[in-house]
Amino acid sequence: MADIFRILRRMAYLRRIIYAKCNFFDELKLRASYGAVGNTSIPPYKTFGNLIGTVYAWDETPALGFGLNEAPNPFLGWEASSTLNIGIDYSILNGRVNGAIEVYRTNTTDLLLDRFLPPTTGYNFITQNSGSTQSDGIEFSLGAAILDNPNGLQWFVDFNISAYNEEIKELALKDENGNSIDDIGNRWFIGEPIRVFYDYEKIGIYQANEVDLAKAAENKVPGEIKLKDQNGDGIITADDRIILGTDVP
Repeated sequence: MADIFRILRRMAYLRRIIYAKCNFFDELKLRASYGAVGNTSIPPYKTFGNLIGTVYAWDETPALGFGLNEAPNPFLGWEASSTLNIGIDYSILNGRVNGAIEVYRTNTTDLLLDRFLPPTTGYNFITQNSGSTQSDGIEFSLGAAILDNPNGLQWFVDFNISAYNEEIKELALKDENGNSIDDIGNRWFIGEPIRVFYDYEKIGIYQANEVDLAKAAENKVPGEIKLKDQNGDGIITADDRIILGTDVP
């Protein structure tokens, strides 16, 4: 607790120094915040699994039975996120122009994710606390009163731009040394965002003079989509899939 108060005092001192040396600004405010929250955004009874009714024939007599239609997970826990935000608010020209610059970092642990399971399990997926992510962002905003006549024309302009990056830091899958490894089946990759497009790279259409190439590489015919051989082995397999992008703009 003493360290927190010491940091706050230093920030207040720094703010006074900056303000004293920057008379150009009407207002210049340094701010910082830190918060931690828990997330339980999963349906009730997810730890037990849901039952589904099924009709059976018992000596030609119909009977109603019940079975699990999703894998239960009694070890589910809260997803936890902590965020550090540092920003500067400013105002110039007697308040006619104002804005803010801020940066933030969010660390999320015990991610609640639906992990796909092999068909042999009898289930499609199981909800797990599957890893951790780190998100970094920066945002710049600017507002200006171009015309501000209380009894006449008023014209206000607002501008905002931001950048954001997310990456997976840890996953439930581990190697023999205990290090997190990519979960290709669920398309989760260390150092990449959670939601990525993992697929073959399309590079064109097989032409009429590429009959032999199309058949050898993919058992295709001219007119079908040509996929890029990423590892150069002459055939197209699952190993030729790559990360093409993400759904985060």
